[in-house]
Amino acid sequence: GLGAGATLVSGAPSLSAAAGRRLAAVAAMGYAVSILPAHMAFVRLVPRLPLTFSGDLLLLAAILTLPYLLAGISVALLLTGSGRRVHAAYGWNLLGSGAGCFTVFLLLRPLGGEAFVVLIVVLAGVAALALSWPLETWMRQVAILVLLSTAAPLLRPGAFLRFPPERL
Repeated sequence: GLGAGATLVSGAPSLSAAAGRRLAAVAAMGYAVSILPAHMAFVRLVPRLPLTFSGDLLLLAAILTLPYLLAGISVALLLTGSGRRVHAAYGWNLLGSGAGCFTVFLLLRPLGGEAFVVLIVVLAGVAALALSWPLETWMRQVAILVLLSTAAPLLRPGAFLRFPPERL
């Protein structure tokens, strides 16, 4: 999904810096609101998936691709809009990606899968708000609604998402 989003941006017509920033914020909001439903679908479909290729497997792949496609679009737009600072922006992107990978090892076991996914959802909502903050008032208002809606599952992550125990 991330690579596909970047590929879409690279093949799209050039945007002004302001239009790219707006679209990056909208894609980030879409990422934030689509993560939890995608993983809810994952939890529901995985127990009944056969070990062979099936329509359910294809459906699950499409559902799980959507959030990361939107994230890839947002990141690619931000990188292309960074102009001459693209090298520094890409370096920060890689540093953030590395920190995210390391954080999984620190937080996954103590939080559990459900709470960890909800944490990612909330962080995505915060990122969407940060991207929209310098934009128009309505964009900030929508981003605040996105953040509030993504923060609601923090109260009871297990009620929204329940990963089945692994079968040994």
